[in-house]
Amino acid sequence: MRGAGDRPASICYDPDMAHRLELAAKGLAIERVATGGFVAIAPGRAIRALTTPRYDTGAARYAARLLGIRQVVLGVMLWQARNDRAWLRRVATLNALTEALDAAATLASVGKRREGRPSAAPAIAALATSAAFLALRAAAS
Repeated sequence: MRGAGDRPASICYDPDMAHRLELAAKGLAIERVATGGFVAIAPGRAIRALTTPRYDTGAARYAARLLGIRQVVLGVMLWQARNDRAWLRRVATLNALTEALDAAATLASVGKRREGRPSAAPAIAALATSAAFLALRAAAS
């Protein structure tokens, strides 16, 4: 039994799915590079957007730059893996794990902070992003 063209018919082969998978990987990669680039280039603005101005210290800017560079690297890896399903699964797993660990670190810091009431919103956003990468990983299987 033959499908479109010379390819054998298969319930696993879906050219539209391959296109959607590539688009999803591209979109997530662009988001990673754009947000990471912004944080690496303008850490003070990123810190003030997420916290109060009093948290804008030299150490916070340094950490923000490191996280921004990490985001850019993960985005470039994702962009390069967009057409190779095996590599895309690995890179999506790495991205999901990174986001899950970010969420855990955020929740740990929320529990330890005494002054003011910090928000758990960044942890929730990280978990949602982790779920998106897990969905991308599952789609690439």
